[in-house]
Amino acid sequence: MSRFPLPLPRFELALEPSDLAWALGRIGRHGPEDLARLETEFARHIGLRRAFFVPSARLGMYLALKALGLPEGAVVLLPAWTHPSMPATVVAAGLIPRIADIARGTWTMGREQIPEEAWQDVRVVVATHMYGCPAPVAELAAEARRRGAILLEDCAQGLGARSGEIPAGVSGVASFYSFALTKNFTTLGGGMVGVQDADLAERLEELLGDAPLSADKTAVPTLLKAVAFRVATARTLFAAGVYPALAAGWLGAGRDLLHPLFEERFSVEPPRSTGRPSPLQAALGLRLLPRLEEHNRRRAANGLALLERLKALDLPELGLPEIPTGGRHLFMSFVVTWPERQALARELFRLGVDSSPGYLRPVTRVGVLAGRVEQFGPCPEAERLEARQLHLPIYPGLSERDLDRMADAVGRAARVRPSTMKLSTMMGWTTPSSPSSRPTTPASPDAATAGSPPGPRRR
Repeated sequence: MSRFPLPLPRFELALEPSDLAWALGRIGRHGPEDLARLETEFARHIGLRRAFFVPSARLGMYLALKALGLPEGAVVLLPAWTHPSMPATVVAAGLIPRIADIARGTWTMGREQIPEEAWQDVRVVVATHMYGCPAPVAELAAEARRRGAILLEDCAQGLGARSGEIPAGVSGVASFYSFALTKNFTTLGGGMVGVQDADLAERLEELLGDAPLSADKTAVPTLLKAVAFRVATARTLFAAGVYPALAAGWLGAGRDLLHPLFEERFSVEPPRSTGRPSPLQAALGLRLLPRLEEHNRRRAANGLALLERLKALDLPELGLPEIPTGGRHLFMSFVVTWPERQALARELFRLGVDSSPGYLRPVTRVGVLAGRVEQFGPCPEAERLEARQLHLPIYPGLSERDLDRMADAVGRAARVRPSTMKLSTMMGWTTPSSPSSRPTTPASPDAATAGSPPGPRRR
């Protein structure tokens, strides 16, 4: 019987221990000039006309919508599968969110997913680069122009993604980015609004006005949280402390105890403050920005390498990510689908792979948005993804051996009958050894097309 040396945590922060030590020692030592420098350097890095450092991506979206000067009740078209704060922000801006379905495998909304009637009265289209997969911005931008609508880009998970050679964020009149703690580029919270239109940039500048800078001390709680995350996900400490606690959760409650920690509450009320992030956050961004491309390159390479290993397993019911032709998928999340995803997650955990069922669901099923979102027809792919999604670990720190172990674990977990787990086997991280193990997952009516968009491909 073989054993995995140590279990694989589900994520790893982009912050190194040296970055955390640096930030702790730089509190109170920076000023407003660092914000201006970060905005300039970020705009140059992406290819934007202007960039504005703001407290969050959702506030960035709110400011962009207000700066567009849209009439009350104007329609904003978004994908049915997106972070619920996005349609909530549309409502907060006095506008109407309308949704369309997503394509299987890329989990993005393209022209093919938008019914003709859904275009009626649309003033803004939001292209969302979900999980680091580039949305088809060229076709969405062309269709939006043809219909007199404006394109915005949601790059909260797409900083560094590319559609062909076009970076995410430069095709719309505005784009917004998240620098939250678990992103590929973090400033301990915060975000950026990118702008390509000079008039829009002027209006954004007016909206921000003399917004006060946050004090460095406001970033300290998130900094300490980052230290705790970094310690908890160090392989040895994760194996000794966090993994046994998660095992107890699977055994006692039959579920992932970390999952509720990533759920958020949302409001459809306008934000109360448009302050700016702290100088310390800006200085940290300046420190990390030169490393971003290498971080993205390694993450994308690991995602492609894991994808090839999983394809080789020849599991027809395992839905895999689709890679747009000529683009760069960042793999901010590596999402697979499986008919019995909870059972697969439990088996993977027993084999030493800490996966996650994800926290998103179709936005129409988010309580605060009930009755506030328009929809023309069903969104079957978004509903299917909710029931089947499973997020595998993917980050630059994974080695070739880690990727081999993960693919092997998926293959083994998919071919064993889920059974009641014993704490002793979960803590031993043992691999199944029964020679009679065989696939027993329920047949899926769409198994033959798992992992591929229905109908003709977009590209």
